Amino acid sequence: MIRKVLFVDDDQILQRAVGKQFEAHGGQFELVFADDGFDAVKKLEKVSVSLICTDLMMPRMDGASLLAHVSENYPDIPAIIISELSNDQLEHLIAADGVVGYFKKPFQAGRLAPKILEVLQDEANGGIMHTISPATFMQLMEMEGKTCTIRMLDNHSVEGAILYLKDGILFDARVGRLRGIDAAYKAFAWDEVTVFFKNECKLGENRVNSDLQGLIMGALAAKDEREGASAGETEGGSRGSDLIAGIHADDDFQPPADSLAGPTAKNEEDSGDSRQILQQKLSELDGIEAVYYDEKAAAVMKKLDHLGEQSAFGSLKAVHVQNRYGKNHIIVPGETPTVLAGGSGLSVDRILVLLQNEQ
Repeated sequence: MIRKVLFVDDDQILQRAVGKQFEAHGGQFELVFADDGFDAVKKLEKVSVSLICTDLMMPRMDGASLLAHVSENYPDIPAIIISELSNDQLEHLIAADGVVGYFKKPFQAGRLAPKILEVLQDEANGGIMHTISPATFMQLMEMEGKTCTIRMLDNHSVEGAILYLKDGILFDARVGRLRGIDAAYKAFAWDEVTVFFKNECKLGENRVNSDLQGLIMGALAAKDEREGASAGETEGGSRGSDLIAGIHADDDFQPPADSLAGPTAKNEEDSGDSRQILQQKLSELDGIEAVYYDEKAAAVMKKLDHLGEQSAFGSLKAVHVQNRYGKNHIIVPGETPTVLAGGSGLSVDRILVLLQNEQ
């Protein structure tokens, strides 16, 4: 996936000349043109951009106003100023955070191209990964405890995301004007992406406040909801999407009144699958408060199983969910999924090993 550079100038002749001269760099970056600051603002809402090159003297919205807008709404996008004004006249803008270069008109494209490539190389100083699912990539980042800034480009559209990670935890995300958890949901619902990551992260506030598993489930819910709406799904189909979002928002599963409590509980509906294994082994485990069957979780498990198959992880064995209060739930797939609920003392690792060895 080729990264995009937004070139903003009201001079149509200059646009055509720059486009022609930069054709040789088509395999390294792609130019997107905007006629003035106002046009650039609209382009930024729809197209993922790695760098902005902008003139200052333009109609409707000048370059200084555009840079102020970018600084407030897209602080991750650096800018190069191209202007007829002198350095002294532009001193306050050139020194602004996010401005990485200045070229005085008339300029030579042969000098601008190396600067663009330098900025793009810095954006990917941590590496590049092609054709990977967002969920798989984020799981890798979580396991490695990475602190980095990620530009993620959807391979099937012009959209992209910026993700900020500290020690493998997602703190913030942006897709167009979306920020925080809404942006993460949208990015994680993409099928395949190209990823560029930078080994540093300018952290702000934590706008996400969610574990990765919750984000993946929320993204699948949002995707299912969008696809259901476009296909005109019935009301029954949308309820499955609402369930996933509800699990994330409530941060808890509520066991039914007749849930199985204690290590000796037995359910006559056992069918010889993983539930029966769990029932037989409960006496060896600590911290279990309830074991129950949850038909509503079937849609969630089906989507996660599909995700695992697509990512070459194999079939889904179990899902561990921990809410902000330390409450643990292990969900075991089946026609009617089984949920084991417990507090911080629940033997999560032992249960997962048991399922891996005996399923």
